[in-house]
Parts: sequence; C-alpha cells; structure tokens
Amino acid sequence: MHVATDGETYGHHHKHGEMALSFCLDYIKKDEHAILTNYAQFIELHPPMDEAQIIEDSSWSCVHGIERWRNNCGCNSGKPGWNQLWRKPLREALDWLRDSVSVIFEQEASKVVKDPWKARNEYINIVLKRSDDNIQRFLKDHALKDASTNRILRIMEMQRHAMLMYTSCGWFFDEISGIETIQVMQYASRVIQLANQIGQVDLEEEFSKRLEEAPSNVSTYQQGANVYKSVVLPSRTNLQRVGMHYAVASIFEEEPEALTIFNYSTSNDFFIKKEAGEQKMSLGITKVKSMVTQSEKKFAFAVIYLGKHNIIGNISLDMEPDRFASMQIRMVKSFEEGRLGDVIGLMQVYFGPEKYTIWQLFQDEKRKILDMISQESMAELEQSLRKSYNRDYPLINALANNNIPIPVTYRTTFEYVLNADLIKIFQSDKINIKEMERIVAELAKWNFKIEDPHKVSRLAGESIFKELKRISSEHDNIKRLQRLNRMFPLLDLFKLEPNFHKSQNFYFEISRERGNQPTQENGFGVD
Repeated sequence: MHVATDGETYGHHHKHGEMALSFCLDYIKKDEHAILTNYAQFIELHPPMDEAQIIEDSSWSCVHGIERWRNNCGCNSGKPGWNQLWRKPLREALDWLRDSVSVIFEQEASKVVKDPWKARNEYINIVLKRSDDNIQRFLKDHALKDASTNRILRIMEMQRHAMLMYTSCGWFFDEISGIETIQVMQYASRVIQLANQIGQVDLEEEFSKRLEEAPSNVSTYQQGANVYKSVVLPSRTNLQRVGMHYAVASIFEEEPEALTIFNYSTSNDFFIKKEAGEQKMSLGITKVKSMVTQSEKKFAFAVIYLGKHNIIGNISLDMEPDRFASMQIRMVKSFEEGRLGDVIGLMQVYFGPEKYTIWQLFQDEKRKILDMISQESMAELEQSLRKSYNRDYPLINALANNNIPIPVTYRTTFEYVLNADLIKIFQSDKINIKEMERIVAELAKWNFKIEDPHKVSRLAGESIFKELKRISSEHDNIKRLQRLNRMFPLLDLFKLEPNFHKSQNFYFEISRERGNQPTQENGFGVD
C-alpha cells in the first residue's frame, strides 16, 4: 500500500498532525501486521520491471497543466473579483532576467572557474553547508589560479538567486503584492544587484518596465513595477546598509563588539559608548563581512540617541584614522559637557550633511528597537497608573458598594493594572497561585476583560511547562502539583486555552517512568 501526503499536513495545516502520524507509525510497527518502508528501500529490494512515462506539463494543483505558474488560468485561492493576469508578465520578466544574466554568467565565470555550469551545479555543496572547509574544497575543484574568492562566490550567488526567483509559491496565490510573490521579486532584485557588481550592467530599468505589464488587484499598487519599487527595493541589502544598521543597534546592545546581522558578521577595530541619562552616543570603526560572498568593508560611524525614537547617525567609508581620533576627542568632550547641539554640529563637520535615522534600519530590527523603546515608555505609564490604582482603590470600592457609576477613566486604569499583573504572574520564574487567584477575583469583581487572551494563553502554557519540569525534580512534592491544579479553573473562568502540547507529553513521560498512569489524583485535572 502506498501513502503519499503533503509534508505540511503534519503540524502546519493540521494542528498536532505530526503527533497523529507518530502514533500511527508506532502502532503499525508494534502491531507487526505490516512492514514500514520507503520507495528507495522498496525499489532496492524489488527492482522495477516496467517503465512509466510521466505526463509532461502536469501538476497536482492545476487542472490546466502548469498554467497556474504562467497564466491567468482560473486556479487561485478564491478571492472574489480578482484575476491573475499578472502571472504571465511576471514570468516573462523573470525569463528575460534569467537569460540576460546567463550571458553575464558564462562570460565572467569562464574567467575564474574551469567549467561554469559544472561549478554552478556543485555549488549546492556550499549552499547545504556554508563552511570554510566546504568553500576551500569547492575552490580547489573549480577555481582558476589567482581567481578572487569573493568574485567566484558572487557569480555563484547570482545563479543561485536566478533559480530561487522561480520558487513555486510565487505564482500559486492570487496577488502580485502577496508575500510569496514579493519574495520571488526580492530574489530577482538580488540577481540584478549581483549582475551590476559582476558585469557592470544595469538591468533594473528594463526589469521594472516589464513589470508595468503585470496588473495588481490592489488599487494602491495598480501594477507590478509599483510593488517592486515600494516594497522590494527598500528591502535590498548591502554592506553599507548593514554598517548603518550596526551603528544604530550598537546604541541599544549591551555587548555590541561583535554582532551577527542576518548573513553578515561585524567586528570592531574601535568602539566607545557614552551615556548621560536618557541620551546616548556611540562612536566606532567596524568591519562588516558577508558570510555568503565574503565581501567586506570598514566603516567609521557616530550615532547619538536623543530619547524615544529620535536617533541621528552618520557613516563614512574613507575617514582617516587621525581624523577619526580628532572627531572622537571633540565629540566625547561635547557630549560629557551636555552640549548636544555641538555634538550634532561636529557630526556634520566630519561626516557631511547626509545622515540616517531609525527609519533606515531593517524592518525586523526597526520593529525590535521601536518595541524596546515603547516598552520603556509603557513601564513609566504603568507605574503612573499603578500609583493611581493603589491610591484610589478604596474610593472606587466605596463607589461600587453604593451603586454609584465608576468613571470610565478609573475602569480603564484598573483593567490595565490587573492585566499587567496577570502577565507578570506567567513571566516570573515561579507561578504564584495565591496572587493569580487575587487577580482573577478582581477581574471578575469589576467585570473586566483580559486584554490579550492569546498572549496570556501562550504565556500560561509556557509557564505550566516550566512548573511541571520543576515538579518532576521533586518526586514527593504533591502539594506543588495540587497548587498547580488550582490554576486550571481560573483559566477556564476567562476561557483561556493554553497550549498543553509539551506539558502533556512531558507529564506522560513522567507517568511512564514511575510505572503508573496519570489520574485526577496524581496529575493534571485537564480534559
């Protein structure tokens, strides 16, 4: 019997599907009514006697053959009123780009490797394990004498991204501005960037022009070229942008001497950070290196943080060491004397007028830093609200006891403080059940809601697992387990649904080790 299903079925499309599959395979193996095998083993034991011919241009998800990946065939995710007329122009634009860079590849690769296409195919060994040993082995097998390692790797990466831009899901869904199709265009953008570095040709304008023929279903974009310019190009990365990002990140990192940023490593020749209350300043000379192409550049930078999201930074590729030393002395002196205006003026003198701010950071890291800044502000806000809660609780209690309406401002304040207390319960090392019972009783008393039930459920699930691991190391501590069991009715009261996946599996292991089955008396009271 053959069983073939999509791997994403297990755990991705169907929650706990991987657990069901594991149980099924274990049951079949123990039952011994069937032997588990795979196609490779079966063919080795039973060589094929017949030959099957595959129907060309066919697929499992498109009744029109493979039109879903190159035409508006009607196969889509079901968004009413939308079409996929963008598929054909996008495909043709990528085909044009592929053919254009193939010429560059053959011309430039033949100057640095023995057999360009063989080297391209065997580059997979580096992709699968990007280590110094694998790179040296690849160079030994393919590189011509005195060829630049960086140039060879750039050429190979250009071809790798030219293949990645045909990733299947880029055409599978409904809209050219969808995340899957944007990712395909990001691969294409990297191909264009590398082609420019390798062959000194600019393919950007023609590629964008071809994308104008790809209509978008979203009125904001209208056509593919606008998606490319507004979403894809801003995400393009180079060493200078990584250097800018590092400079800003150094303000907030505790140990910024050596950071890894995506596929880039950083190391400092010099670094100094000064703080004066909320204001911070960092100066440095750092080297940024691509771990993929081994390209590297050295930057001098200066960044000043004025509070909240106000950051001003400068970066230079060619500042002389003596000039940097002079700048450092003058800027540190001005900062320590509280002359922030002079600091900003010195940055313009030494770096020029061009500067960057937090908005030039990579999206994920920008969000991380903004979240960190907002958390600091939220902590100050919480402290203020908590002061009001503690001071005015007797007054609000008196209003409630006398059936006098409670002002909305007070209700909002109390609800915020109690929700913050509940979050802290699950973020602490140990669960304080008595404190949790107090918070839940207060929430129920004032008829408040849990602000973010998904977050609380997630944190509760993680906290329960940690508590259970702690209990497992204390074999005879029944009281701790009983205290933990008091939590579940409290969670049910607000219809919270923690993920017990890891906890239930772990508890089952404990029960098997001790030779008994989990029961209401010796385990969780969880259905």
